Amino acid sequence: RLSGDVSPTPTDWSLLDNTMLVQLETNPIKPYSVNIWGVGIGSNYYVAAGEASEADWANYIERNKAVRLRIEERIYLLDGHRVEDIKELQRVIAAFRNKYGGSQEWVNTAWVYRLASRSESNEI
Repeated sequence: RLSGDVSPTPTDWSLLDNTMLVQLETNPIKPYSVNIWGVGIGSNYYVAAGEASEADWANYIERNKAVRLRIEERIYLLDGHRVEDIKELQRVIAAFRNKYGGSQEWVNTAWVYRLASRSESNEI
């Protein structure tokens, strides 16, 4: 289980988008955490599983969308929603390219998740 202070979800993630590696916690019953790349676009934060069907954390989100994201010492309570809209995926690929360099074309075959705000009453 990730530790840190629970913070309100930012309305614009760009202020926190300079953090290169974040921690994502899934599976509320038995917390499972990973270090992962992510990008902020407006009011949403995005993560992607390159080998999606083999990524335990992605499979956990498929079963329960409640996640916790830690950036620095702050925890954000979010829901993960798989992105399938091609225009949104193109924006995500461009954001990964701008932040991390390279082509980032792996995102084309990845399971991409939009992490969006959820009610704190659903805390995991």
